[in-house]
Amino acid sequence: MTNDPGFTCSCCGAHHDELPMNYSATAPYVWDPSFADDADSTLASDQCVIKAQHYFVKVTPR
Repeated sequence: MTNDPGFTCSCCGAHHDELPMNYSATAPYVWDPSFADDADSTLASDQCVIKAQHYFVKVTPR
């Protein structure tokens, strides 16, 4: 354990002294790798579509 409350940013690679204001995931919890072969499903860096029924958009705060 460390006394440093900061973090290293996965976007810019810089160390920031404050606590992170958001967290990121590569995919929504409901995404299953088997969906990758489904024509109605997509997983990209900024969006996810599951079986043309569930839509997720990833937003990066600035």
